[in-house]
Amino acid sequence: MLNTIIKENLLGFNDMFEIYKLRDWINIDQINWHSLSYNPNAIHLLEQNMDKINWYSLSRNPNAIHLLEQNMDKICWNNLSYNSNAIHLLENNMDKICWFNLSANPNAIHLLEKNIDKIAFYNLSINPNIFTYDYNKMKLNRINSGLAEELIARVFHPDRLLYISKKYNIDFDMLMEIY
Repeated sequence: MLNTIIKENLLGFNDMFEIYKLRDWINIDQINWHSLSYNPNAIHLLEQNMDKINWYSLSRNPNAIHLLEQNMDKICWNNLSYNSNAIHLLENNMDKICWFNLSANPNAIHLLEKNIDKIAFYNLSINPNIFTYDYNKMKLNRINSGLAEELIARVFHPDRLLYISKKYNIDFDMLMEIY
């Protein structure tokens, strides 16, 4: 997702996938288009060969959302339910969701939480987003680690404060009053 955002901002959406080209030693006539349709870096090549796209495979391709939106009648909803970038399409077509596959989709946690009765716990178990941060445990670890005291001792060490007061022309006594 972050790669997509970076590419969109650097290149513009239309040029986003044109940064990839097929390696020179690969014969395009030997390409397996079924498998290529899964490949997130193959979008530009697929756009140039729309007649060869395998829509079953493409439905699972996270970079193919714009193609799928333009060809909604060709979507394989079972595979789309796995697609982490297709959540908005799934939200608008809840009746077409494959809940077994959606249960493994890391970006679908909010949908799963609202539809617990439809979850396939076998697939949910491989979903990395079933875990959340335990902020209380993190806070305890921070307190018990001694890191906070060590950090405070370093940041507010008198030698460091003296250096800051000289560098920024701040009266040392005034700096000591602040801290």
